[in-house]
Amino acid sequence: MARGRQYEGVVVLQRLLEQRLNDSNHQALYLSYEDLANFSPLLKEPMGVEKFFEVIQNETNKNITYKIKILRKALPHRAGNEAVYPPLSDPSPVGIDVHVSDLQMLKNYFECARSKDGAGKSALNKIMSIDIVPRVEDSKAVIVINGKPNKDPLIINMDGKLWSSLIEVAQRGSANPEDVKDVSDYFNKNKKCPIYKEGYELSEILVPDHGTLRAGPGVKLSMRTKKYLSQRRNNVA
Repeated sequence: MARGRQYEGVVVLQRLLEQRLNDSNHQALYLSYEDLANFSPLLKEPMGVEKFFEVIQNETNKNITYKIKILRKALPHRAGNEAVYPPLSDPSPVGIDVHVSDLQMLKNYFECARSKDGAGKSALNKIMSIDIVPRVEDSKAVIVINGKPNKDPLIINMDGKLWSSLIEVAQRGSANPEDVKDVSDYFNKNKKCPIYKEGYELSEILVPDHGTLRAGPGVKLSMRTKKYLSQRRNNVA
């Protein structure tokens, strides 16, 4: 998909997403053919939407995944409009549901995409996932940001006061360090934190929650194996 057309699709789906974020109980983004045609002819067919989400899935190293479901119901012939609907049959498709793995992460993606420069550089400037791969030979671990292992790997001390809290959140879902604010500020507001060394924007990695720390919205923290690290390196080679 050409960069200009891809960005047009980002803007289109960003607008539609913002209209539906209030319905936070569902992971599905409903798109009617009428919506798609009114916003952009680029996305008025399911294949156009699917191609767009393939780009998102690939650019995020499958941190965002999707599944498209065609919605159908019987329509009277007079409702037909070839500029909006595909040729009518009985029943005929009236729209699609895009089931997204993480709506908050998708929102972060759109926000980054809207701020990308005219040269078409990657929109993914925020941190959406941190994978922690413990080393068996010592008490250190390799950190993988957004599914992309660095050629110069980021290696941290798992026993360190700050990193041990991050690891605990990845393992158990929450951590209870003595200095909650100090730990969250280090990962969220400190550009000198090594996770930002590749130029990522400051992101909400850990958020305080009643005296504990949890993963920030749209951020996945995971413990991984050495096999995972090898697979990721092969995928980006």
